[in-house]
Amino acid sequence: ETTTKTLPSMSWEMVGSLFARVLLSDSPTLRKLGLFRLLSGRAGIALNDEAPKKEENIKTKKGNSKGQKSKKKKQALKPSPISIISPSFILNVLAQSYDSLSSASGFNFVNEGKTTNHDISSMIGPFISSYTRSLVAKEAILNNFMKQLLSSKFINSVRFKTLVMMFRAVAYAWSNELSVKIYELTSETINEAVET
Repeated sequence: ETTTKTLPSMSWEMVGSLFARVLLSDSPTLRKLGLFRLLSGRAGIALNDEAPKKEENIKTKKGNSKGQKSKKKKQALKPSPISIISPSFILNVLAQSYDSLSSASGFNFVNEGKTTNHDISSMIGPFISSYTRSLVAKEAILNNFMKQLLSSKFINSVRFKTLVMMFRAVAYAWSNELSVKIYELTSETINEAVET
């Protein structure tokens, strides 16, 4: 009898630790590259939580009229939903990596010989908003995320600009995209969370 063995499916614990090595690297250039790839959806994480559409194999014909051969194109790998990311990764790795950058958060990216400039500071806010929206149906994870976001440990671990960016991104997700406001990010709410 022949038995087939399959590799275990990838978990966020496996992938997240690899991302963390890059995003918390001693090299600012490597940190910027890692942030850019993750925030732009080029690291296998979708920028929203919509289910990827199923794509059928596309056949292309090659050869002459006598002996035509059909060749299957490889399917593109489907990105994982943004909600797969753990709250602790967002706050202890992603936010810390962004916080460690100097005020110049621009990044030059070369693609097919063309150089384009991207501002990481304008990319991270929408990413956090998308992440927050993705947790609406996952109450336990959302509560965990908010508890960590409003903890004195996180608030005291980042600079003011990062803290404001995080709060604005989360508040934007609720006020503009959700019909029901789950949390109110007021100064009283933040003070109460820090004191507890």
